[in-house]
Amino acid sequence: MDCKADRKASLLHIHHLALEGTILKNDAFLPALLKELYCFLKFNHCNKIQLHRRFFEIFSG
Repeated sequence: MDCKADRKASLLHIHHLALEGTILKNDAFLPALLKELYCFLKFNHCNKIQLHRRFFEIFSG
């Protein structure tokens, strides 16, 4: 994850988020990620997130 906080705009920019398929198969991962992103958002005095680029690698099998 590559991110930057724009505190004047109260916006956390996530420039690139890359996740591998094995992580996405774990049901607990996404809720945990959202919880930590919310904490990171508040730590940086932001109230919005903008995701610019993402890569989700899905494995079959």
